Amino acid sequence: MIKFGNNMHQECEKRRREFLPQRVKTLFVGESPPRGGAFFYDENSALYRAIRTAFAFDDRPEDFLRWFKEQGFYLDDLVHEPINDLSEEERKRKCREGIDALKARLIEYKPEAVVIVLKSIGDYVREAVRSRNINPDQSNIYVTPFPNAYWREAFLNEMRRIIPLLPDPCHGGSMPYETLLYETRGGIAYVTVKRPEKLNALNRKVMEELGACFDEVRDHEDARAAILTGAGEKAF
Repeated sequence: MIKFGNNMHQECEKRRREFLPQRVKTLFVGESPPRGGAFFYDENSALYRAIRTAFAFDDRPEDFLRWFKEQGFYLDDLVHEPINDLSEEERKRKCREGIDALKARLIEYKPEAVVIVLKSIGDYVREAVRSRNINPDQSNIYVTPFPNAYWREAFLNEMRRIIPLLPDPCHGGSMPYETLLYETRGGIAYVTVKRPEKLNALNRKVMEELGACFDEVRDHEDARAAILTGAGEKAF
C-alpha cells in the first residue's frame, strides 16, 4: 500500500507508470489519489473495485491491472496529490492548477477517448483536451459519477453504456456490439454478454450479435478458441 507522505508523489507515479500502455487507447481521469493510502494501481481503492466490476472482472482469474494495460486503458489523475479532504474552494483551486500538467501528459498519451470519473472535474479535463487539440473530439469524452458507496450503481450503469463505445483495443475503431464485449488475448477470443440485470439475456438482439461476433472470431487470424461468458451475478 502506498503511504502518502514526503515520498508520496514519487512512489505513486512510479507505480502508476508501471502500467502505462505502449499506446493509450482510452484514458480514465480521476480527481486525485485519495488521502489515506488507497490508490487505483495499488488495487485497494473504491475506483479500482468499481472499474474492475464494470469490465465484468470480478469472477475472472486474470490479473486485472495487467489486462487493463494490455487493452490500452490507463488511469491518470487531474491532480497528483490527495485533495479529497480539502475545502471546496481549495479543491477547485488545485484542480485549476492541474490543467496545465494534464495538458502536457495528454500530448504524451494521445488517447482516442477520455473517461472522466467525477462530474465536478469535467470542465477542467475538457479544457485540457480542447486547448491542446488532443485526438478525442467532444463526442469521445465521457463523464461518470465517482463510484463512492452512494453513486457506485450509477457509475456501473453509465460504464455499461460507455464501454461499447470505447476504441477497440484489438481491432481499432469502435466496438460494434451493443450487447457484447469482445476481445482477443493470447489466441483466445473472449465474448461477454453485457446484460447482467436480465435473467433471460439471450434475446434476438443478443443472438444476432453473437452470430456476427463468432463470424468475426472465425475470421480472426490469431484466435484459436473462443470463451463465452456473462457479465454480472445473474445466470442466463
